[in-house]
This record gives sequence, C-alpha cells and structure tokens, in this order.
Amino acid sequence: MASYTSPSREKRFLYKALGTSLAVCQDLGHVKSQLHKFLTATDYMEAPERQRVISILAFCAESHLDLTLNALHEFGAAMSKVKISGLISRLKDYHHGRRGKTRSTLMLTYSSVAVHAPKDQLLSRVEADITGNILLHYRASCQVLGITVANKVHSK
Repeated sequence: MASYTSPSREKRFLYKALGTSLAVCQDLGHVKSQLHKFLTATDYMEAPERQRVISILAFCAESHLDLTLNALHEFGAAMSKVKISGLISRLKDYHHGRRGKTRSTLMLTYSSVAVHAPKDQLLSRVEADITGNILLHYRASCQVLGITVANKVHSK
C-alpha cells in the first residue's frame, strides 16, 4: 500500500515544483506557451492528468495571476467554439464525458487559482474572471446536445 501512495506524493511534488518554476520564470512568453501546452495536451479523461494541470496552473498563479487567468479563459473559449460535426460524433463525445471532464477540471482549476492567487490581486478578479468563468462552465456542463438540463423541484 505504501508503494501506491508514494508515487502520487512524488507526482504532487513534481507538479508543485513545475508550477512554482513557472511562477518564478520572468520570460512571460515561455510561461504562456507552457500553460497553453499543458491545457491543450492534457487528457482530461485521466484523473492524474487533470490533477497535474490543476496543480501547475494554481502554483503558477502565485506570481502570474493575469497570465494564468488569460490562459484559462482562452482555452475555455476555444473549447466552446469547437463544433462537433454529426450527431454520432456528438453523442460519442458526450457519452465518454470528455467535455464534462474538461469543464469540471476548468472549474476546479479556477478555484485552485483563487486559493493560490496573491491576496492583493484576488479581490478585483474574483467576481468576473474567476466566479464568472466557473458559472459559465457550470452552465455549459448542464447542457446536453445544446439543450439545457434543469432540475425541477416539485412541491406538494
């Protein structure tokens, strides 16, 4: 059992180290390209990869909040613009939950970024840039085939 938990601790350490390295990097172009690479190359169906991208972006936000939020926003906007051709492809995509996993990862990433963000910068960004995008992804995750799914409460 101990050998199973050890690699996850090691991975968490590596993710934190990578995020912290990006946080101290002064080459903003490099940081932006790395964030974009992590967001686009992640297999959102795999839990360890989802955790990796969440951790890296959260720790990077400690010094590069604007850059991290912009990367998240750009990735989320690009994901929303992707249209899946054909009903069969659309059903397969939703059946496998790829978009749902990606959106839930983005929501968790925004939350983790808020936790790690510099407190003096957080207040001005929390409403529109963090909470607004979490709600946007939540609403989009409640849609199936373009139809909004709503829970209805029936009162007696």
